[in-house]
Amino acid sequence: MSQKISEFLKTPNGKLAAAVGALVLVWIIILFSYLDGLDTLFPDDRSIAQAKRELVNCRKSYEKALEETRKNDKLLKDYNQMIENAWKEDRHGMVDTEFRRLVSNAARSVELTLDSLGAVKSNRINADFYHAELDVSARANYEDVIKFFKAVEKITPKVTWRRVDIRPDRRPPWGRQQNQTSITARVLSEDNSTKATTRVGFNGTLRVIGFDGKIVPAKQKGGRK
Repeated sequence: MSQKISEFLKTPNGKLAAAVGALVLVWIIILFSYLDGLDTLFPDDRSIAQAKRELVNCRKSYEKALEETRKNDKLLKDYNQMIENAWKEDRHGMVDTEFRRLVSNAARSVELTLDSLGAVKSNRINADFYHAELDVSARANYEDVIKFFKAVEKITPKVTWRRVDIRPDRRPPWGRQQNQTSITARVLSEDNSTKATTRVGFNGTLRVIGFDGKIVPAKQKGGRK
């Protein structure tokens, strides 16, 4: 019997049968090696439900991480914009002198005489930013004060009012004692008619944000070329 089998294996059909048998044996060995993982190929309802729950949790985690990334990107954009709009001495000059000069020029451009223009006072906000403040005051026609405000709005970098107080000017312009609550003057307009203008006294504090930190270059996105 064994001799017949040996002779059969020497034939082409015998060799083919032996190869097929060896292949089946290998597949059986592989199948038993991964027997513990067969349940992943044919999951039951419980495994499918668990996988769906994990997928939902992963999606929520992804959406949360995406929202955090968007918030961080917005913060970075706002931070860079704040740096761009801030006073930088290498671009705008020394804030102690140039800030006063710009405000003085704004008043001069509208022919407003300032009663006082204080010294610039600087205070730290954090390691990178500071704010510089300047006190101003004047007595003038209300229209001229508004023109001065508009002239200040044109200053670069942007200057804001931290506080401002405008009240009727109770002091007579020619040194006469009067009991009126405000002083008005008649001025000639372009159409030869007259209109009343009110003199006011105002004082306020101008503020500009300065940056003297180190600008870190933004990291470029993308891989190697």
